[in-house]
Amino acid sequence: MLDAAMHAQLESPFMSAPAEIRCAIYQHLVTSSSVHVFLTPQGRPQVSTCIVPPTSSLVADWSRSMGGRQPNNARENDPTWIRRVRTPWGPHWECEEAYLSHDLDDMTNLLSICKKMYLDVCTILFERATINVTDLATLELLTRNPAEEAPSPSHFWNLSNYAYPLIQRLSITLLLPLAVYEALADVQDNQPGREAQYAGEDATAVACATWARACPAVCQLPQLRNLHVWLDHDGGSSWSHVRERQAVGIGLMGVLAAHLQARSQDKKLPPVEVLFNLPKLHPALARPETHYVPESPPPLFAIERRFRLGSHVKEGAGGFLRVRHEYDFPITRELALFNRYYDNPDDPDWDTGPVTEDEIREMEEYEKRLWEQGSDVHQYLKDITFSGLQSQWAIL
Repeated sequence: MLDAAMHAQLESPFMSAPAEIRCAIYQHLVTSSSVHVFLTPQGRPQVSTCIVPPTSSLVADWSRSMGGRQPNNARENDPTWIRRVRTPWGPHWECEEAYLSHDLDDMTNLLSICKKMYLDVCTILFERATINVTDLATLELLTRNPAEEAPSPSHFWNLSNYAYPLIQRLSITLLLPLAVYEALADVQDNQPGREAQYAGEDATAVACATWARACPAVCQLPQLRNLHVWLDHDGGSSWSHVRERQAVGIGLMGVLAAHLQARSQDKKLPPVEVLFNLPKLHPALARPETHYVPESPPPLFAIERRFRLGSHVKEGAGGFLRVRHEYDFPITRELALFNRYYDNPDDPDWDTGPVTEDEIREMEEYEKRLWEQGSDVHQYLKDITFSGLQSQWAIL
C-alpha cells in the first residue's frame, strides 16, 4: 500500500503487519461511504467525513431552501448564519461545521495517528468512497496525473499519488461567482464548437482556465465510474440569469463529452456515468436558446433540478455583512403550509409534519401557471400572505 521510500516504522507491530491484514482492520473501522478532500488555508490537504447524502430528495432540497442553515434565534447579522450561507461547501455546510468543530470520528482519528496510517486509510477511502471536492484548486490537484509531474517530497503529492489511480466516484460541488458562468458563456458565443482558451489573471479568468484544465483531467482518472456535478452561483439573482446551454452545456458538458468519448476508445478503462445537479429554472426567465427546457434539445448528460437556497449574504457599507432572503422559483414555496391551513382550518396540527412531495409539486405547477399567464406573482404573494395573516389574526 505504501512505497519503500516511506518511513517503515518497524517498531510498531501493527504497521509492520502485512498490508492485507492492515487493510482488513481499516475496513472494519472505516465505514464512511463519502468523504471530503480539501485544502486548508495553509495549502495542506485534508480529508474529512461527509455527513450529507450525495444526492438529496425533493423534500430535503425543499427543506434546505426554506432556511435549513438558519440557527435557532439567528439574526440577519449572525456570524454562524453568515458563514453557513457563504461557504463554498454549499449543501455540505454541515460537513464543514463538523470538521471545524473538531468532533473527530473513527476515520479522522485514524488519519491523525501517523503519516503511514494516513496514507493507508486514504488508499481505502479513495478506492471505495465517494470523493467530494468543493473548490477548483483541490479538483485540479487531485486530477493531475502524478506520472506527468516531477517528483516532489511535499505532503500533497504523496497523497495524490494514491488518489489519482484509485478514485471511482467523484462528486464536484461548485458555488461560483455569476461572472464565471458569464465568461464561460461569452467564450462559447465567440468560439462555437471549439474548446475554449482563457487568458488573464483576474479571479474569473483563473477560474475558467482551471475548469478548462480540470474537465479533461477528470476524464483521465483511470478508475472513475461515477461523476456527479453540483453547480450554482453565489449571488441572490435567479439561476436562470445563467445561460446554462452555453456556460454549462457547451463550456462544461461539451468538453466532458468529447474527452469521455476519447476515453471510451480505451477498452481497459471503465465507462463513466455523469449526472449534473442544477437549480430549477424560472418560467418567466428561461428560454429554449439559453436554457434546458422541455421544448429545447436535450443536454448531453442527465440533469436533476433542485430548489435554490432562499438566503444570500450581501455586503453593505463598510463591508458589513447581512443575510437577505431572495427566493428563486418557486417564490411561493412558503404557501405550502398556508394551503394546508386553508384545507384543514380546524386541524390544530396543520403546521406540523414535513412538507410532502405532492405539496411541493402542487406549488410548483401552480406558480408556473401564474407566470405563464403573465401574472405579477410577487404582488400576488404579498396579497395572499397579508390576507392569510389577517385571517389568522381574526381567529386569535
